Amino acid sequence: MTRAGLRLLLGLLLVLLLAAGTALAQVSQVTGYIKGPKGEPVPNAVVGFDRLDYKLHAEVKTDKTGYYQIYSLLNGDYSVTVTLDGKVREKKDFYHADPGRQQLPLTFLLKGEGAAPPAAPGWPEVTGSKAVVDAFQAARKALEGKQFDEAIESLNAAAAGDAKQAAVWGMMLDAYLGAARAKPATASANLEKARTAFSHATELAPADPVNFNNFALFLASAGKPDEARGHLEKAVALDQAGKAKYSFNMGVLLLNQGQAEAAIVQFHDAVTADPKYAEAQYQFGVALAGKAAPDASGKMVVPAGTLEALRAYLELSPGSDNAQGARDMLAMFGGAAPAKGKKK
Repeated sequence: MTRAGLRLLLGLLLVLLLAAGTALAQVSQVTGYIKGPKGEPVPNAVVGFDRLDYKLHAEVKTDKTGYYQIYSLLNGDYSVTVTLDGKVREKKDFYHADPGRQQLPLTFLLKGEGAAPPAAPGWPEVTGSKAVVDAFQAARKALEGKQFDEAIESLNAAAAGDAKQAAVWGMMLDAYLGAARAKPATASANLEKARTAFSHATELAPADPVNFNNFALFLASAGKPDEARGHLEKAVALDQAGKAKYSFNMGVLLLNQGQAEAAIVQFHDAVTADPKYAEAQYQFGVALAGKAAPDASGKMVVPAGTLEALRAYLELSPGSDNAQGARDMLAMFGGAAPAKGKKK
């Protein structure tokens, strides 16, 4: 491609991106699949999105292939539920919708028909006196309804009855982090209280990676990536099998915060820990491609690893929503895509 042709191509791409950014400045598009225990599509599942900071609910149903798409999410933090036949089958407690940035496909794999909905992370049952158990259950119910102040009040009552319950402090950590997200004006004070709860929780359950991971994700979202990384490393040290997942989640969060360099490090860790993690390969390739720059001849050159990551993604997930985009990027940067249908 000539230098003039390259400038024209980049100019057209810039115009398209600016036009898209203007049109979608206020809402995000989220897509994904709902799959059964064996990977089969689940039609007519209801995917619900609830804002964490104020009352707002949006939902959409999956089609016959288990696919869904929603275009109406305002910028912000949500909890996501998957309901089938009136029963909540899956739940994700934190999802950040960010207009202007490409959202990752949000896909759920449902457990067997008889399986209970997943418990919120870090919330095992407590034992002890009836007063402590009742206060803990009241806090759980309040927190599931995003009533953070009520949850904190009940958890303080439970802690007063028995301060040696790791589950109480773990839930209190989540409650204060939720309050910090929901109330920006008091976020700093709630973060300090979350630190205290985190200290108690990790002192009582030092081998539990969940609290380290949850606190790390919040710190990253609050613009504290260095502190977040330290806690993430502790979570990985405690749960090596979860390293790819922890690193990928952190990478997505950092990317949403505009911290591309830090995100690339996390995506690299994810694909190193699990080379067959398709979405991590894709995000790693896209993030690296964002650093493309022209060489002396005017040819766009991408960092090492970009083309390999995009090819790995296509080999692992050739029929996915982002597959054509990955092929287009490979073609733009002079890389050959694997044959369609090829899969490791």
